[in-house]
Amino acid sequence: MDNRGLLEAKDSERKCQIAGCNDLTVGARTSLCRKHRNNKYKQNYKKKKRKAQGAE
Repeated sequence: MDNRGLLEAKDSERKCQIAGCNDLTVGARTSLCRKHRNNKYKQNYKKKKRKAQGAE
């Protein structure tokens, strides 16, 4: 049997899921590179902060 299909699938899992980004992933939970993971974290932080200020 040929294992190339498994190796290719494994390599594609390690790439960032953002279209056009070929960087390797850094975390186990999300398939995002460092730049996109940090950007997502920043967006979520700002969103939570806005919600908290609106509730006061």
